[in-house]
This record gives sequence, structure tokens and C-alpha cells, in this order.
Amino acid sequence: LMDSEKDDYSTSGCLQHAQHPAIDFIEEALYVSRQSLPIRSDTRKSSNDKGSSSEHRIASLRKSFELLGLAQNEIQKELTSLLPDPKQAMRSGYLRSLSELIGPRPTDRSWEDEWARLYFDMKRERGELKMATDDHIGEFSDLNSNSNSQSSLSLEQRKEHGKEHIVAKNNKDVHLSKKSTIRNTNKNAKITSSWVTTQRFTWGPEDVPKGTAIDLTWIKMHQTPEALSDLNYQHKITEGIRQLTDAGRTLEESKIMTLLLLPRKQISEAMQKGDRKFAASTYTICEVFSRLCHQQEEEGNNYAPLLLFRPLTGGLNSLSYFDSEWLDIEKPDTRGFRGYCSLAAIRADASSHRFSEDGMNLWSVKNKRLEVVDSPVVGFLSSPENEEGYHAAIMFSKATGGNNDKLKGYFPPNCLFRVKEIREGGFAAPGDIWVKQKLIIVTATFRSPYPKRSETMLVSNKLCGSVTTLFYGNREVYVDGLDKLIPSKPLLTMSQEFERDYSWRDWHGVQYDIRKEWEYVNGISKEKTNCVSGVRDRGDHANLSPQNFLNRVNDRIASRREIGLGIGLNDRDAFLSMDEVLSVRLYSGPAYLPINTFLREISACSGEYRRILCNHPLRSFTATCRHISNAIRKIAAVATKSDVSKPLWRGVRGELKRSFWNLDEQGMICAVDTAFMSCSRSRDTPIQYMSQHTSNVLWKVQPASESDAAYHNGADISMLSQFPDEKEVLFPPCTMLVVRNKNPSDNGAPVSPDSKSSALWEQKDCRKFIQIEAKPAFV
Repeated sequence: LMDSEKDDYSTSGCLQHAQHPAIDFIEEALYVSRQSLPIRSDTRKSSNDKGSSSEHRIASLRKSFELLGLAQNEIQKELTSLLPDPKQAMRSGYLRSLSELIGPRPTDRSWEDEWARLYFDMKRERGELKMATDDHIGEFSDLNSNSNSQSSLSLEQRKEHGKEHIVAKNNKDVHLSKKSTIRNTNKNAKITSSWVTTQRFTWGPEDVPKGTAIDLTWIKMHQTPEALSDLNYQHKITEGIRQLTDAGRTLEESKIMTLLLLPRKQISEAMQKGDRKFAASTYTICEVFSRLCHQQEEEGNNYAPLLLFRPLTGGLNSLSYFDSEWLDIEKPDTRGFRGYCSLAAIRADASSHRFSEDGMNLWSVKNKRLEVVDSPVVGFLSSPENEEGYHAAIMFSKATGGNNDKLKGYFPPNCLFRVKEIREGGFAAPGDIWVKQKLIIVTATFRSPYPKRSETMLVSNKLCGSVTTLFYGNREVYVDGLDKLIPSKPLLTMSQEFERDYSWRDWHGVQYDIRKEWEYVNGISKEKTNCVSGVRDRGDHANLSPQNFLNRVNDRIASRREIGLGIGLNDRDAFLSMDEVLSVRLYSGPAYLPINTFLREISACSGEYRRILCNHPLRSFTATCRHISNAIRKIAAVATKSDVSKPLWRGVRGELKRSFWNLDEQGMICAVDTAFMSCSRSRDTPIQYMSQHTSNVLWKVQPASESDAAYHNGADISMLSQFPDEKEVLFPPCTMLVVRNKNPSDNGAPVSPDSKSSALWEQKDCRKFIQIEAKPAFV
């Protein structure tokens, strides 16, 4: 470009007719660069002149370099905005702990201290409060304060502070000082109005008339948790408390759950933002959920009904009211998964009076009665717990004597729901009522926020990697997943990534060129002997075009879908594209090395540095990694029982730190690899690549069929591999290996290679290693 005299080069391509900021940066950079070219006409310049010219050239080139960087950033922003936004994967989110979501449990307040603000926000959200008229303007408590100090002040004391509050009673108007303000928490701005009730309601011992002025001080005086849960009075809250105690829950648990489940929308919204304003309430409700979950487990999950129901839309108590993401529950994410990880506690019912022919009935706050809502219905399918977590609703009432009229259950915050079946033509509801609405059946997966755990803290070849390739005990890397590791919208295509000047050497010193690797996989395959990894494209892999490989793998997928495998994915997400076939072909050959190097390098960065490296036009392999990962999921989705019945093996050179064996907040011990993870079906294969001079780790990877929470088996890529004799099983980046070695003497906790368990160490062919059994998981 610098040598060109043609003006059209400066605004060529897609930027030529688009008034883009990058054009100005590029043109200025080219102009500055031209000015920095050395002058060749006079070779008799003095040394001082030469030095001055050199300094000028360096300064000019630095300026040009800066301008081109600004142009690159502008182009990246524009390109990212034009690319479609995929639905982000959320399948692993249920593994986040409370402390990761909202920080540690508060030590300076209890849930009772947060109640007034919770109550106020809930009433306002539900439309039961409105802005007062001028006759009701007054100074109200700061809604951002957690102090209870004003609740203890008498009317006279408040008057002395210029805070006159006269509570309306017997439907009389209220009068408050007109010279003060309250804080609007939605807009975080002060407004010169107060709030009054829009309708009469009865919560607790008091009948609250329409037009009553409400503020935090009033709530702390009249609607306290103690007053609302006083069983000497009969109202909806005390009725809910009695239902829970009748179901075998303690009185304290019943009070907490009945009260804190009312403002669950406000609690979940704060969790979503990482806001700690309701952290004490969140920890309290999750702690009680955990206790109830363990109690129900001990009872054998024997009274969770097969299906519980809730309307998808239709008012204040529908699923979409508590979280609008429920509206997209049927939409597949970037991996073809249909589901959602909800931070709101979800209530579902199996009461016959909740149903009519036209739909499900919900309580109308405005009309004070059950009203039918015209909405699809979500059916929640319960099942027994397994090693991934719990899958049954926590029941708040039991069916007695065949009476299901008040049968209801809850799923706790941070629960994963997955679509299993959709019935378009209606469904049979409890009470033999045929409901003319679509039924979306989902399963649930959640972990106890307070897992039962042992109190004892326990102190390269593709098939044998370096110990530095693993993040030990880092569950967060798995939860963040591939979308956090690399951009979901690659700025380059895979072909562009492989049409650059790039070469590397393998462990044997053989040099490869990236353009030649791309050229090979796009042509006709040819058998080649004496390769580092064996014979390339041996036998029936020879003389095939990319289309032949594509047809071969998709025919396999189609035949397995016919027998019921992989049907959780729709057709669009089930079959491999040409780019995905080419990407697997590339990875199965020498190109695996630069691809995995790229992934490991970016995993060592974070924030803006990772973004820059991921989008670097000369170093990025983001598109290639995306294609390989998609191909792995599609092939893994149609794995048969025989495919997942035998263990896989992977070796790692190095030694585990003792801290690796510490249980994390979810009671797990795990290792997460940020690069692609290759495994062998032969135990001896990775052992032969281990070091003879240091300790080693041999992973015994025990696959399993796909669950609602994750895939647990890799993709056998032999059908596409350049080296099919390797029998390679491939896992995507951010695969988590959950340790399964158990020590019966430590209450089932995984064992560590210390003096008590020295039998774990093995030695073969002068190679010392520890064998660890683990279950893989990826999303």
C-alpha cells in the first residue's frame, strides 16, 4: 500500500463506500508511512542528517502503527455489530456457587433487616403501590439503607426530626410533610412524591386500606416478619405456613420459605446483577432449600409427583414474569441445547382446581381470584437424584387421601431446566381435564447450595499432554465455558485463518506450513506412510473428497437418529457442515499443535488482553475452534451405549499439587482443560509418551451417555481423521473431569496420593504415575 500511487487503495474493499471511522485512520497511517520512506537520491548526507532522518522515520512509523491499531479496533467493533447475536450457552451455570454469584454471606445483617426493602420493591413491582398525589407527598426512608433505627422512633421523635408520618387508618387520607423526598430504587434518583396502596389487602394482623401511605418505616412498624407470620391470624401467609408444617417442615423453616418466596423476583433480579442488597435473604432461602432437599432425599423422593405445572406467560405469577428468558426456552443456543438456567425459585402445581379447558388458572392480584390465562404450560418432570445433582421438585405439600388440591412444589434458585418434549395438541391435566394448550415438558437439575461433604480436607503427544495444560480444581473455567474463552462471533472465517503465513515444528522437529495443511484437507485424500503419527489416510480413507467425508459422517448421524439417538437436537443443529468436517480433518493432523497452542495462550490472558489476542488477524484460530467444538457435540450426541461403555485414557506429564484434592464449594474435585483433549481407547498408548524422569498422571476417563446437564462422552473422530488408526476420541475446550476415586473411610470423599493411599501410584516401563478416575462433562 505504501508503494502504491493509486488513490483507491486507501479506501478499498468494503470500506470504500461506507463512511467508516477506520478509513480516516488507514488513510492517515498510509500518508504518514509514505512520509517515513528513506530518501535514496542523496547518498552523501552527513551522519547528523542521517541520524535526524532515522529518528523522523521511527517516529513516523510509530504513529502509523498507532493509527492502524485504532483502525483495526474500529473495524472489529463494526464487524462484531453486524454479525448475528447467538443465544449464549447457559447449560453449566447451575454449578455456580452462591459466593460466586453474589459474594460471601453478609455478617452485618440478617434477612429480617432486608425485609422492608424486599416488601416495598415487591409491592411496587406488582402494581400494588402508586405515586401519591400532592396531598400525600412526604419524606420517606432512604431505600438504600439497611438501618432499623427509624422503626423504633415514636411519632413525636419523628416530628422533631421534621419527618411527620401519620398512618392512614379506616380508609382516611394521610397527610405528610410536603418538603421532602424518597429514593426511587429503579432509577436511583430522588423524586418529590410518596407511595400509597392502590387497593385494600390483608397481610398479617392489620387490614391495610386503599390509599395507605407506605414507606420503609411504616413497613418496619406494621408488616414485620413476626407480625406477618403470627399464626393467631388467618390470612394467605399463615395458611402457607400451616401447609408447610403439615408437610413435616419446622415452624421456622415454614415461616422463612413462605415469606421469602413472595419477593423471589426481587431476589433473583439482584442475583442476576450480582447485587448484594438481598444477599442475606438469598443465603437464608437457599440454606433452607438445602435442608429441605436433604430431608426429601432421606425420604426417598417418594412424594414428588411425576409432573408439576406452571403457565409460561399470563400475569404476575407466570414463569416469564419472574424471568423473561423463559420466553426463549424452546430456542436452541449455540450448541443446539434448548433450556435455561433460572436464578428465580420456581413454583409448580399439580392441583386440579388450577386447570380448565382453556388453560391454567393463576391468582389475579387485581381481582382477588383465580383466572384462566391463555398461555402454553410448562410441565416439570421430576426424577431421582444422581451424581450430577437433584432432579425432583422440593414438595411444600403432600397429597393426602387422593386429594391433590393443594399439591405444590418448588425448584430452588440457580436450577437448570431442559426441554425434553413438546406436545402441541393439548394435554391431560390433573383431574382428567383436557387442556387445549401447548405443553412444554422440562427436566430440572440443581445442586444443593450447601452440599453434604466430608469435613476432612484432603491434603506431548496429543494423548499425553503437559501438566500446564490443565487448570486444576477450577470449576469456574468450566462454568464460564467456551463463550468466555473465545468470542462467540469470530471475525475471520476458517479459510482466512489458514491462508496466512504461518509455520511450526512438531516434537520431532518436522516443519509444517499452515497453507499446505489447508490445501490438503480441501483436496483428495492420499495415503502417505512414514508420517510422525503413522500412516496418513490409510485404506478406505484414501482417495476421498471433502464431500465424501461429509456424506459419510452425516449418513452415520442420520441412521442413528432413526433409532432415537441425538433427537434432542433439531435437524439444523444435528448434522455437520462442510466447515466442521474440514476443521476436524485439520485437527486430526499436524495442525492440532498451533490450534491448541492458541487456546492455551489465550487461557493465560483475561479481559481486554484476551479479546485482542482472540481477534488478532494473524494469530486467531477462533473460527476453527468453534467449528471443531460444534462437530464434537454433533458426533457425541449420537453415541451408542457401546461407545460409552469402555474407559478412555489420557496421560499428563507432571505432578499434582496437594491442594488439588481440596473439595470446592460444590463438594467437587475437578480438572478443566482449556484446549482440546484427546483420549485413547488403549491404556498403554498414553503411558508410552509419559516422562521417565518426573511423575505423571494417567486419567481414566469414564464416559457416559448425555444427561440434561452435560455431554459425558467425546466424539470418536476416526471416521474423519487423517490418522484413523489412532482411534482418537476428542473432547472440546473447557471439558471438566470430575474425580471419582472414592475412599470409604472418608465418607465417600475422593482420595489423594498421600501416605494413606500410596497404592494409587503405579509404575510401568520405568514410568511412575498416579491413576485418577474421572467422569467428563462438557456443554
